[in-house]
Amino acid sequence: MPAQSAPNERPVIASALQAWLVHSLPLQCLDGSAHDGAFGEGKNWYDGRHAAYTLAHLLAAWVWRKDIHCDVEKLADSIRRCMAFILRRQNPDGRLDLLGMYSPNEAGFTIPGLGAGYERLESANELPDVRESLALYLRRAAGAVVEGTAYTANHRWAAACAPLAVINRLWPDSRYTDKIKGYLADGIDCDSDGCWYMERSPIYNNVANEAMLILTDYLGDPSFLDPVVRNLEFVLHCVQPNGEMDSSFSHRQDRGLDHCLPGSYLVARRIAQHTGDGRFTALANLCWRQAQGLPLNLLPLPLAVDRHPDPMPEEAALPVHYENLYAPIQVLRRRAGSTSLTLSADSSTSHFFVAVRDQWGGPRHSDDWFHLHWQDIVIQSIRLAGAGLSNMQPAHIECVEPDHYHLDGGIEGWVHPLHFRPGCPQVKMKWDWTYSADLTWTASGIDVHLQSHSPHSLAAVLKFLIRGPFQFEESGQPRTVQSGQEQWIGGGHLLIVRAGKSALRIEGLPACAHQLPIQHASSIPTQAGAICGTLNLGLTFPIDLRFKICLEHLDPETTLQNELV
Repeated sequence: MPAQSAPNERPVIASALQAWLVHSLPLQCLDGSAHDGAFGEGKNWYDGRHAAYTLAHLLAAWVWRKDIHCDVEKLADSIRRCMAFILRRQNPDGRLDLLGMYSPNEAGFTIPGLGAGYERLESANELPDVRESLALYLRRAAGAVVEGTAYTANHRWAAACAPLAVINRLWPDSRYTDKIKGYLADGIDCDSDGCWYMERSPIYNNVANEAMLILTDYLGDPSFLDPVVRNLEFVLHCVQPNGEMDSSFSHRQDRGLDHCLPGSYLVARRIAQHTGDGRFTALANLCWRQAQGLPLNLLPLPLAVDRHPDPMPEEAALPVHYENLYAPIQVLRRRAGSTSLTLSADSSTSHFFVAVRDQWGGPRHSDDWFHLHWQDIVIQSIRLAGAGLSNMQPAHIECVEPDHYHLDGGIEGWVHPLHFRPGCPQVKMKWDWTYSADLTWTASGIDVHLQSHSPHSLAAVLKFLIRGPFQFEESGQPRTVQSGQEQWIGGGHLLIVRAGKSALRIEGLPACAHQLPIQHASSIPTQAGAICGTLNLGLTFPIDLRFKICLEHLDPETTLQNELV
């Protein structure tokens, strides 16, 4: 998208808005039922929050109606119906529903977009009936936010502080500012490296970024842009060779997501304007291309463009050669052109799936500790699963010396309550396990040294999760593995993997010791299983394994048999 000059930007966004409108209007329920005015997402269900986000974009289309081709009367009717549905669906205490559950935070998320739409309607003195209903919805939603609490780290900014800053401009109230001050007293959880460290999630980090932009505008304090600038600098160094954002280290449900967006055009555009740094212009353009549609931001993009209409600086190249260790979140990123390596660990338990969602399920750390992009091949993860234990989950990562990285960790036996015995005695289970991984970046690839020991487990399985479909061969005809499939390999031979027009070698794997299906659920919910095929190699304890991943430029037309000669 040519975004360097403002005259080119508006028509492109208007065209996307018009396409969104053409797609969305037919999805509106118009049957006169309790769902009338809502917008379907499938499954015969209509979410209040989705309808509220959609209404914000309908209002943006109304504001931009002279820039797009639309039936104005039909658009106004759609707005009125959607507004009526949201008021019916909103709980009288102000909460709104998502996935069938009421929450004050779901109402909070919708306030910035609808508040901005309300401001534009009020300034133009348009749609007075809609404004009256919007005012009722917004004030009730703000009451729910004031009385509620954040459930996750990003809720403080995107579902509480930013929304209340918007409401406080419309209807000033000390309750709103007191709530904002209370959350700001926590400190903004974006560290010096630019990582929103509590969730480590590209998607949720961007939600927090959007909230910071809103706080800047409504509180008049540009210091809220500082963490956004730091985070986008981090994002620049997490863009993969295929243009997606690395999400292998996320603590949230975007973990292992292929084609994960590197951010939003709205955020990158604003930071490019703020800093004058053309790399952020390039990031904005990449976000636009990757999104393939108009995103549902907290603030609709057309209204954000109206608010900050200045052009972005001229585009500059994204970084493609670097080595960065982000110590606070225990993530290492190394990229050399078309090769990109991510190593990750978790040194603490202070994240969502430990503290909230999984209080009894055992250690929850980074079992997706290894992630490699090589041209068309993506090794999404390498896992080591011990019988009766878990997947290998490193707790620490360090650069031992140039090109040499060390990860280690372990689990201790847990305390088991004898719930069937009076007094519920506690028994310490001797089921401990320690392990380490040393990786060396070389001119031809990556050397891997895995070590682990357990006096309790006899067997383990080494798993290569590779984005499918792909082909592999050890000593015969190539076999194809589709996403979601698992295949045992024989080991003891050169392993060649091909995907697209690329290939790599894995050398040094031992012969498969068994085919015992040792399976452990992912330590944090991940998309990896759905997008990858898995190659399994049976091992026995103790493990002292060295193998090499060779990133050679193999001729894709050369037969695999010739490669073995």
